[in-house]
Amino acid sequence: MNRCIHYFPFNSRTRYIPEMCGFRSGFQYSNQMFIMAGDIVSHIAGVPFENLVQEFLNDLNMTDTLIVTDTDDYDTVPNVSRGYYLDKDGALQKMPPAAYKSVLIDM
Repeated sequence: MNRCIHYFPFNSRTRYIPEMCGFRSGFQYSNQMFIMAGDIVSHIAGVPFENLVQEFLNDLNMTDTLIVTDTDDYDTVPNVSRGYYLDKDGALQKMPPAAYKSVLIDM
C-alpha cells in the first residue's frame, strides 16, 4: 500500500467528546483514541499505518490476515466473511459490497 491517511482533522475534534470518567479514575474504551494512537505512531514512523499493521501481522506469521482497503473489490477478496441482515420482511439478505467501503470524511 502506498497511501497514507491522516486522521488529524478527526483527532482534533475529540476534545469536544464529553469525558465518561475523570483522568486516571477509570477506564473507558474509545475507538477515537486508538485511531489517534495509530495516527501518532504512523506519523512518528513516517510510514502509513496500514503498512505498520501489515508488518506486525507478518511478524506474528498471520499471513492470512489482511487489510481490505476502499479500492479492493470486496466480493473478490478471498477468505473474508460476508455480512448478512434481515430485511423488513424478515428474509436474510447479503450485505451489498458498498457497505464495506471506507467512508472518507473531508473535514
